[in-house]
Amino acid sequence: MKQKGDRRRNPRRACRLRVRLADTRELREHYIRNLGTGGVFVETLYPLRIGSPVELDLLVGEDPMVLRIPGEVVWVRPGGQGGEPGMGIRFLEIQARTLERLQDLLKPEGSGQEPL
Repeated sequence: MKQKGDRRRNPRRACRLRVRLADTRELREHYIRNLGTGGVFVETLYPLRIGSPVELDLLVGEDPMVLRIPGEVVWVRPGGQGGEPGMGIRFLEIQARTLERLQDLLKPEGSGQEPL
């Protein structure tokens, strides 16, 4: 369900998942609060600059399959500006198999899917 003022093109699902984020400098582990087929919000006190390329490794529960998704930082929220600090990342060129897995994860709760 879209909220007033929500500009997202793809539906989102609230969640609490771990993600490893590789930028040009290092590999760090963070959490995400919501997930969609078009992107994700990554909680971090140290967001990257808008336009920065990233590689995300989405870690879903005990599933050994890591979802590797290339992305780009499209907005940032520094600490102290209301809400959790972090950055919005738009997914780029998602492989078909990864997109299928994402769509499975985004199915509504109660559809037999594991909780996010």
